[in-house]
Amino acid sequence: MFQTLSIGKFSMLGWSDGGITAMIAAANNPEQVDKLVIWGANSYVTEEEAKIYESVWKYGPALFVGPDRLCFLPETRNRTQSPKFLKIKIRAMDNVQKWTLLVGSGIISYNYYGLRIMKLTRQVDMRDISKWSERMKAPLIKLYGEEGLTTMWNQWTDALVGIYKNQNGDICKGCLSKITCPTLIVHGNKDAMVASEHPEYLLKHIPHSKLHRFEDGKHNLHLRYADEFNNLVTEFLSK
Repeated sequence: MFQTLSIGKFSMLGWSDGGITAMIAAANNPEQVDKLVIWGANSYVTEEEAKIYESVWKYGPALFVGPDRLCFLPETRNRTQSPKFLKIKIRAMDNVQKWTLLVGSGIISYNYYGLRIMKLTRQVDMRDISKWSERMKAPLIKLYGEEGLTTMWNQWTDALVGIYKNQNGDICKGCLSKITCPTLIVHGNKDAMVASEHPEYLLKHIPHSKLHRFEDGKHNLHLRYADEFNNLVTEFLSK
């Protein structure tokens, strides 16, 4: 496209699959790509991710309240809080979310001021876009329509699982060493879509690359931390 439009040297920014596309383009056109910024991207699919593409696990602290029930306990794992404050906060929770305790659901328990606090995993169908946050899905539904987004999302999921099964998970690993431009890799440490090993792999295999992590960033970190992200990218591209 850029050759058809007679565009000279330029920089590329790519998020998620767009990051994969940008890496392939930069590898195939090293003389034209000045700088590269990628976030939420990966060059291969792991076994764990193939499973995640079918379903995603949510983690959360929970307070043990009975032999088969837990209630969700947000923001109370801070060990600087006093036992009195914690108990008041628990009593004040009128709309606690009940979690069913399932055998083999990946539970980790620990004691906190004599209370039994647990981490519980629950499974959510990743193909069900109704489970997405409104902020995440609203612009996509506006662009594709709800039915269109559902269809496209299912096709994407099937494609990634197919890459794992048919190509040993390899998306573009062979392209990485061919990227010669300065590259900024950005990753959110709480990204449920991209395993934490991917940014390290990209950093190791892309020459002239550097990595910046957002401690609490998720897959859409550029939306949640827009100012910080924009400043980071602007500074990188301006050097």
